[in-house]
Amino acid sequence: MMRFAIAAGAVAALLVGPARAQTACNGLMGKDLPQAKVTSATDMAAGQIGACKIDVTADPSPNADIHVEVWIPTGSAWNGRYIQLGAGAIASGRLQATAALGYAVAMSDGGHTTDARRARLATTSTADIAGTLIVTYQGRPAK
Repeated sequence: MMRFAIAAGAVAALLVGPARAQTACNGLMGKDLPQAKVTSATDMAAGQIGACKIDVTADPSPNADIHVEVWIPTGSAWNGRYIQLGAGAIASGRLQATAALGYAVAMSDGGHTTDARRARLATTSTADIAGTLIVTYQGRPAK
């Protein structure tokens, strides 16, 4: 039974693969993402902890101009969780306050459109963008 547990653990480690190295906040600047690009990445204070504030411009559909803001707590200050706040307008103060609690958090402006299809794309894109940036910055995905 012990051999099986050790073998299963080794197989699981191979399937998961090695952890990726953490990327510095400013190292995210200019990062190309699917249908999006990082336009700024700045180390900021979020309450008593440090965080990386990332601004992204996404264009998941023709004529879209969607702005996404992502905050990721630095190092072990991140609790491993991600929260996405409502799309439609970016509220930097809410993002900063949520990051101060240890959460990676993102919000988009939804492209400032009433087109439901574009708004849906903005919400999906925000989650995809934030997920990619979290793994790149922290070296692991959110729980």
